[in-house]
Amino acid sequence: MGDAVNGRRAFVVPLPTNRRRLCRETLVSAVMQHDSFESARAPALPARAIGRWNVRSSAAKMSELLLAAAPPICRFPIAQQLARLAEGAARAGWFGMARTRRFDGCREMALLRFLLKMYWRGITFDAQIRVIGANNLGSAGALIMSGHFYLNLLFLRWLRDQGRRVTLVAADPVKTYTLPGTGELLDVIPADRAVFTRIRQRVDNGRLVLLMPDIPLSGKSVAACTVRSPSGTQEIKTSAFVFAEKAGIPLLFCSTRVSPDYQVFTKIVRPPSQNASAARESFVRFLEAEAAEI
Repeated sequence: MGDAVNGRRAFVVPLPTNRRRLCRETLVSAVMQHDSFESARAPALPARAIGRWNVRSSAAKMSELLLAAAPPICRFPIAQQLARLAEGAARAGWFGMARTRRFDGCREMALLRFLLKMYWRGITFDAQIRVIGANNLGSAGALIMSGHFYLNLLFLRWLRDQGRRVTLVAADPVKTYTLPGTGELLDVIPADRAVFTRIRQRVDNGRLVLLMPDIPLSGKSVAACTVRSPSGTQEIKTSAFVFAEKAGIPLLFCSTRVSPDYQVFTKIVRPPSQNASAARESFVRFLEAEAAEI
């Protein structure tokens, strides 16, 4: 299969040069957390703050209207351009997502902000993603392990577009997950005591199961190792590696990131060994190498 590109050829949506400054100011305001201002009372705020609040609220609605009004094929490129302009806001920490990010950088968080606007409102779009190492997937089921790169859901969308059946292991099974840009419900396995039994069933049926075993460090447990990420040290539960070795389930590692030109790409690698200890060490090296490039 080799490297693959999903969907049609990517293109750049040009911005009018005579309105570049206005676009930049409006779009940077759009990525501000809108909800955090809703509880503020106008009389307690100075006039300048009230003005900024109104601008941010209006800009947020404008960006949503822009994405909703565009044809589905144009929405993803528009989100890429919005994210490019909003990268400075992401670096300034305006998104309020610093506590939840783990292996994502400012580019990933900027793009995620606009994709979430479409995701939460059920707006469809044609995702464009480049997959490096797609030949490692094979045709059988497998367990794909990754850190919390939140754009990994775009990779699941790409897999579904290639005709593969996909499953996500989620810590919060109560939530309803859909594949980004579609209204299609995502098959979800709750991270409970029966998680490995369910993973084995899905893999035996030819599904590709995505598992993200990293959690924020809170007192290292015996059956865990640590990995450095942009948001601090994360704990990696090692039980999944032992399970995969005993069950004879193929292992793959993946990460989904955003390049400097705001193209989304997923990297897929196959560990050199299925041995639990060796695979765990390979996984840690893989995550730290990816985090170093963010």
